[in-house]
Amino acid sequence: MINALFAKLLKINILMGFGVIFTPIGYLIFVFSTNFMAAATGFFLLTFALSFANTGFLTFYQNNIPVEIMGRFFTVFGLVEAAFIVLFTLAIGIAAELIEIRLGALSYF
Repeated sequence: MINALFAKLLKINILMGFGVIFTPIGYLIFVFSTNFMAAATGFFLLTFALSFANTGFLTFYQNNIPVEIMGRFFTVFGLVEAAFIVLFTLAIGIAAELIEIRLGALSYF
């Protein structure tokens, strides 16, 4: 309901900008939280930012991509996204095998 209210009041670029800026901030708060309240705050910010970003991006696509090619566009876009997910997961897995996790954790502290 909050997203629907703000989607009518704000421009598309503001919705996308809010989502793009606050999604990583929400992830960082969530990842580096040491107690439940900090994790809940990060998760809450993350979910709001993702909903605003998705609304902005989908509205932008619907306004700027012709209906005749919209299905093909989303199919190609989904294929590229899935390929990047597989490649990044593979890269992170290889890095985890080559670099000890304990070394990374010790360098953080």
